[in-house]
Amino acid sequence: MAQTGHHDRGKKFLILANEPFYKDHWIKIDQDRLDRYDRMFQWNPASLSLYEPADIRPGHVVADFGCGPGHTAIEIAKWVGPGGHVHALDINSEFVTQSRKNANAAGVGDRVTAHQCDGSILPLPDESLDRLTTRNTIIYVDDPERTIREFRRVLRASGRVHAIEGDWPMMVIEPVRRRTCFCHSIERAIGAFKMHCNNAIKEQIASNRSNHRSME
Repeated sequence: MAQTGHHDRGKKFLILANEPFYKDHWIKIDQDRLDRYDRMFQWNPASLSLYEPADIRPGHVVADFGCGPGHTAIEIAKWVGPGGHVHALDINSEFVTQSRKNANAAGVGDRVTAHQCDGSILPLPDESLDRLTTRNTIIYVDDPERTIREFRRVLRASGRVHAIEGDWPMMVIEPVRRRTCFCHSIERAIGAFKMHCNNAIKEQIASNRSNHRSME
């Protein structure tokens, strides 16, 4: 009996060890850690240089994927102004609730919409975004390739994904199986993204040529 119990505990440990780290770490957050994250993730002006290449402009519709308690989404809402909008996306329901509260407290609640999602399907229409930002988040999703394909789906032809990743040490703590290699998935997703962009450009060129002939 004791041997069976030991064997069962070993099986349970193996099952837990094979679960992605982020599922527990980011889905199940106690109140103390939520409060700590709300302080930690406050917008820091020093981060501006990380987001400047995204070229977010007034009037843009932007999504912040992995928004946490919403402080970056709130800052972006100030950049896009009353004519723009920000979609704050996170896997944690408490973060989504806190994002709404923080946006209202900052006076931009009318231009920030918070959604709960895990990245497999974004709750946004096709070609609805001008920009999509994400910081230290893609590394935690189950299927990076699928998530980046979703990014492409919701972006307009002139849209841009701006990804910032700094949690690479987590790859040592939570190694990915060879068959789901993160780097390989990213390379495939980027290739698919480029193919979509090239096809869109070709279609636009063909359309322009057709319009030009009809005018002659």
